[in-house]
Amino acid sequence: MLAVVMQGFLRDGIATWMQAYLSDVFSLSNEISILTTVILPIFSIFSAYVILAVRNKLCCNELKLAGMTFLTAVG
Repeated sequence: MLAVVMQGFLRDGIATWMQAYLSDVFSLSNEISILTTVILPIFSIFSAYVILAVRNKLCCNELKLAGMTFLTAVG
């Protein structure tokens, strides 16, 4: 239960400060910062579906899939 509560805090925190962070650090306009904050969860959902499809097509070993995903992200 604590993990669910902490995840909610993290999600709400990102939704609150991500726009200000993007506009301050990367000098983006408010419109682009808000759009980027909206696109981030959509990209996350899309990525989960891609990994699920890769797992079903290529391998069933979760450790092997995690290694392949990590190496793809590093490379």
